[in-house]
Amino acid sequence: MENATTVETVVYDYNLQGRLKQVTVSRTGEDDFVTEYQYDVDGNRVEKSVTVGTAPAVVTKYLIDPSNPTGYAQTLIEADGSNTTVYTVGDDVLAQAKGGTPHFSRDFD
Repeated sequence: MENATTVETVVYDYNLQGRLKQVTVSRTGEDDFVTEYQYDVDGNRVEKSVTVGTAPAVVTKYLIDPSNPTGYAQTLIEADGSNTTVYTVGDDVLAQAKGGTPHFSRDFD
């Protein structure tokens, strides 16, 4: 029996504004796992792209509400081509539905 050693290397790349641009995870004997992020002019993440090896990328797009009551931008819709998650927001996330099915809701007494 041979002892196999797996080495993992993680590289983080940032854009000029100091925002995470890309994460590359490399493991011995496996395809690289690359995640890339895109931002709007206000610095809100609007897209994430995940690629494993030479497979087509899985792209998730985010619809952002930049002026909600919290003062922070919040995601309203997250879509990756096969799944769509819709968030109902107020001062916090009040509900979440994935593919039209509620996955989370908050009850207030």
